Amino acid sequence: LCRNFDGVAPYLEKCDVYVCPSNLHVALVKDNFTPGVHVAPQNCNFKGCGAYTGEMSVDQIQDLGLGWVLIGHSERRGEFGLPTPAESNQLMATKLQYILDQGLNCVFCIGEP
Repeated sequence: LCRNFDGVAPYLEKCDVYVCPSNLHVALVKDNFTPGVHVAPQNCNFKGCGAYTGEMSVDQIQDLGLGWVLIGHSERRGEFGLPTPAESNQLMATKLQYILDQGLNCVFCIGEP
């Protein structure tokens, strides 16, 4: 996967490229992409470090040396009809504000079903 991005360097002045692997793989691949390709975890919590099982904190993302996180993906918003509550627009606003207040940048998914 990482080698597939080797040829993008000439285009990075014209567009931004983000790769958003699962949280399990973020640390494994973050240093293997062409410089200028941003790696972003697929989600984060809005409370910081603590007992939030399955959630990655902004502190952890920053500790990895990353500057971006993706939030609002349709799967998190309930596309698959999971029994957990879908992430609402209000929750997305709370997460976004927290992310920005902590100094990270955000890839905010919109327009998906």
